[in-house]
Amino acid sequence: MKEQILIVEDDLAMSTGIRDVLDMAGYKVQLAENGLEALQVLTRFRPDLIISDIMMPEMDGFELLEQVRRRPNWAVIPFIFLTAKGQRTDIRTGKQLGADDYLVKSVDLDDLLVVVRAKLDRAIVLKQQSLKEMENLKNTILNMLSHEFRTPLTYITGYVDLMQEGNWSADDLQKFLSRIKGGSTRLNRLVEDFLLLVRFETDDAHQ
Repeated sequence: MKEQILIVEDDLAMSTGIRDVLDMAGYKVQLAENGLEALQVLTRFRPDLIISDIMMPEMDGFELLEQVRRRPNWAVIPFIFLTAKGQRTDIRTGKQLGADDYLVKSVDLDDLLVVVRAKLDRAIVLKQQSLKEMENLKNTILNMLSHEFRTPLTYITGYVDLMQEGNWSADDLQKFLSRIKGGSTRLNRLVEDFLLLVRFETDDAHQ
């Protein structure tokens, strides 16, 4: 499956030129003319990387980056500025907002391809690490829950068996019921933890 790139650029000649280069390199490319249009595109097109100008009508690149970084589903998308604004203060601002790289429009297109590939490869590595860490966490929780589920169940079953085995005083029965209630409360909390884990699994499956 082709990796997807969103180009946000109000200069049509520039955006189509970059699109053609990326298309020949094997990427699937979507265009947007400004930040506002880019946000609309992002609702139906999930890019693996965003390349954006800064000076654009409606919404500039700085605001677009802020909007992207605020949303959990988009926050991890690599974001590259490609702009004519090459002042040190502009570069600093872009990096402070969370841009992964900052290129000036005089950049050679071959160099752009190198940067794009490097950012995509880095994103793949980070995603794999994140998935591995999440999988390890899930396995740890599952092992813990598997053990913890048995304890309150054994507790409840044991006291129910005791209540059925003989004639007990009202005080004894009250103690048994209190301990059964404690075990059921603990079991209920474990079920809630398990359901939370299931929701995590479901969320991951839909990403």
